[in-house]
Amino acid sequence: MSELLFQIQSFFLTAVLGVVAGMVFQFYQLLVRGARLGKYALYAMDFFLWMLMILLIFAAMLFINQGEMRVYVLVALVVGILLYHRYLGHTMEAPVSRAAWLTLGAGSFLTSLIKRPVRALAGWLRNLVKRGQGPPPGDEDPE
Repeated sequence: MSELLFQIQSFFLTAVLGVVAGMVFQFYQLLVRGARLGKYALYAMDFFLWMLMILLIFAAMLFINQGEMRVYVLVALVVGILLYHRYLGHTMEAPVSRAAWLTLGAGSFLTSLIKRPVRALAGWLRNLVKRGQGPPPGDEDPE
């Protein structure tokens, strides 16, 4: 009987993991929509999202059932994602959207903090190069 309870517990915990995965995916969609990324930046973001999701699910599977992959685990993951999108998606849209906008704002702020010193350094280097143009002094031909 203990094995059956372990499998039921694994199923429900994996379904909760599916709900979390659904929330992460909704957050990502809202983030990408708000950021208005270019084609290649979107490809990079998609890649990083799926790497994050793989790591999240792998780590959770190690914690939940010591990494055993069975069919009911995949079914529970899909059920959790579907439950989130069907029942919780509309309820959680406002807080997830707020989190996405806060993330975009923080990213914009950090980008502006990084751009200022980089632009100042670029201007300083440009002036340094302009001052160094022309022949060096004292290199005239005596002939």
